[in-house]
Amino acid sequence: MNDRIQVSLSDPWELGESLQWRPLTGRIRKLAHSEGGGAALIVLDEPIRIGEASYFLAIAKPRHEGRSLLELYEGARVFCSFTGVGESDARSQSPLSDEKWRGGLAFIGELELVADPRH
Repeated sequence: MNDRIQVSLSDPWELGESLQWRPLTGRIRKLAHSEGGGAALIVLDEPIRIGEASYFLAIAKPRHEGRSLLELYEGARVFCSFTGVGESDARSQSPLSDEKWRGGLAFIGELELVADPRH
């Protein structure tokens, strides 16, 4: 996968302020559909720094019951929770799992597909 995305941040306030509320951009590296609405591994164009850590990968999952990431491909925006992960997590056997998350980058916002600026 290589679909271009944009995330309009909603919370946490401190992260939004530090980024001057600019949308995050990136691409979908991997997408899986499941009963919970699916999950996507997002590669951000610019890393987000939290303390000493720098994150350029995040797992996106629909925040509201009944929503699905497949709606992105119908032109919808999907409100999601995002969890920052490391490259080793992204290369693991469960790259779309955030079960090991114990702190670091976490935010919510609206995810949408956007046109690739190179085309």
